[in-house]
Amino acid sequence: KSVDEYHEMYQVRMPGEYRPAGRPLRMTPIYDRLDALDAQWQDVWGWERPQYFGEPEGHSWRRSNAFDIVAAECRGVRDRVGIADLTAFAKFFVAGDDAAALLDRLSANRLPIRTGGLRLVHMLTSSGGIEGEMTITRLHPDGGEPRFYLNSAVAGETHDEDWLVQHIEPGEDIDVHDVTGDYGILAVTGPRARDVLAPLTDADLGNDAFPWLTGQEIDIAGVPCIALRMSYVGELGWELHHPIDRMADLYDALVAA
Repeated sequence: KSVDEYHEMYQVRMPGEYRPAGRPLRMTPIYDRLDALDAQWQDVWGWERPQYFGEPEGHSWRRSNAFDIVAAECRGVRDRVGIADLTAFAKFFVAGDDAAALLDRLSANRLPIRTGGLRLVHMLTSSGGIEGEMTITRLHPDGGEPRFYLNSAVAGETHDEDWLVQHIEPGEDIDVHDVTGDYGILAVTGPRARDVLAPLTDADLGNDAFPWLTGQEIDIAGVPCIALRMSYVGELGWELHHPIDRMADLYDALVAA
């Protein structure tokens, strides 16, 4: 990868172009399944993430051949339902008696108070600048201790963990655990997302029992998931954060549904 970057340093990169050197590096357990469906991959901080499915893109400064393919996928999610592999996010558990105090003093937004609460927060520097952005979900206490699940951009994985650890004060009871490589994320999004998930779980997915911007620890097709009721595409949807060694089982069940 270093040699390739040196050779291509002064070359003009086309929109949507991802260099092939040193790839693939970090792959999810469903990589082969998606590759067989003609996934076109992008490199996201070492992770292989599918951009779209279909013929390879002919890179251009104008509208490329991928436009209509991506448009059809967008309409599919808008009108029906789709599954997206969002594993390429940084993931942390922060636990301990003083976990809430640490996150509260680093964050501009208020922390979720109730179990299952989910907030988008910005970590601040001492001068008020933005150091990082993440979602924080308050989970059921583990052994009586407050427990939080954090997600941020995967490019900030090392930085965000270091920032959290650096700001633990002497004597505080706080454990920061990076689980980026241990958890996969499948997003089920679209107007029919609930129709896909409901037969696979005993959990109530209705609006009253599972409101927007909340999270619950539930089983989907027998796979333990941290299900987050959120979506960045403007439609009904859940992010299913699960042990990555069960990702293929979960994916197959979702596709079959």
